[in-house]
Amino acid sequence: MKNAQIAPPTDLARLEHYAQSGATDAELADLAGLTEKQLRRRYRRQLRQWRAAGRCYLRAAQFKTALKGNAPMLTWLGKHELQQGEQETTIAEPVKTYIGIDLDAV
Repeated sequence: MKNAQIAPPTDLARLEHYAQSGATDAELADLAGLTEKQLRRRYRRQLRQWRAAGRCYLRAAQFKTALKGNAPMLTWLGKHELQQGEQETTIAEPVKTYIGIDLDAV
């Protein structure tokens, strides 16, 4: 690769911070002075790791907020993490026979 430059550690720390914050490849490439293709080629593994760390930090913050008693956050986490969605209830038809006796005839 001609003129391949690796970003200095301070620039990598900045890219890591913004990747963890959810910045797009286009935004990160602009910060690094690269094209998106160059960014992805040079930092593919790091981008994946940084973004995973950002999701973990966000999830931890959500749990912390929920455990402080934030009801909407508890509901959201229950639905998304524990699959505790709203359940439809079906009202059963009344049984018309009981031990062989037709209740409509009684």
